[in-house]
Amino acid sequence: MPVHGNHLHHAVEMFLKAYLTRHDFSLDDLKNKMRHDLKRLWAEFKKIAGDDTLVIYDDHITELDKFEEIRYPDAILRTGMTGGISIVPGDRTQVWTDAPPPPRHYEVNLGEIDGLIAKIVGLIGVNREVLVRTLRKDMAKSVFFEHNPCAEFWKRND
Repeated sequence: MPVHGNHLHHAVEMFLKAYLTRHDFSLDDLKNKMRHDLKRLWAEFKKIAGDDTLVIYDDHITELDKFEEIRYPDAILRTGMTGGISIVPGDRTQVWTDAPPPPRHYEVNLGEIDGLIAKIVGLIGVNREVLVRTLRKDMAKSVFFEHNPCAEFWKRND
């Protein structure tokens, strides 16, 4: 279960770093100073982009950043974890546990993360058609466009 969160963390990290390299951040700075810290990358991204609407994604970055903690399973093995994945924006899995204290919960909402990635990609100016073309199977494209709240963004390339 934690793999999807790690993959999404990595994808958002790479998009943010791509943007920052266009704005006087050296590869050395990104590697040694920013490392894998989404919250730091996001703060710099927001500062440079100057887009006040980006604050609506702050909680998504915080939730996704937690997945860096479980890149290696040490903490999971010591304390356990619960996790969830949902598709519809605003939907969350419910965690029921009687164990005190409850294990840390890791949550990803694909609809919300896609909105975040769409916003970043739009600001970077990446050719969306190229990204969508990587969906090689018709079934993957069908699911992506039918169930994705940001489908219209990915269909156009303005």
